Amino acid sequence: MNAKEVGTRLVELFNKGDFETIYKELYSNEIKSYEADNPEPAVGMEGINAKNEWWSNTFEVHSMGAEGPYWHGENHFAVQFDMDITHKESGHRSTGREVGHYVVQDGRIVEERFFYGIEG
Repeated sequence: MNAKEVGTRLVELFNKGDFETIYKELYSNEIKSYEADNPEPAVGMEGINAKNEWWSNTFEVHSMGAEGPYWHGENHFAVQFDMDITHKESGHRSTGREVGHYVVQDGRIVEERFFYGIEG
């Protein structure tokens, strides 16, 4: 699959809430995942699982959705994510957008970088 096909599948599965299939079907085992507030990537599926565990322990998700993909050539695409979340510890609810930029090699996502736009 090229970037457009991988991105289309990611958005489809994300909007169904089928995250397990996203990781199994679309991610490389050597994935590098960069968050905007941390220069060190989470590496491999172990790193992705740790990030997901932190997320679910930290936030209550009221709604999330994905739009796109916005593709660039054979190897790059971006997805816009909208979310409505509450920080569990503080009780602060916020809505916002995040953009994910993805790099595809051999039909799998090998790198992702997230750009934040969360509002209070």
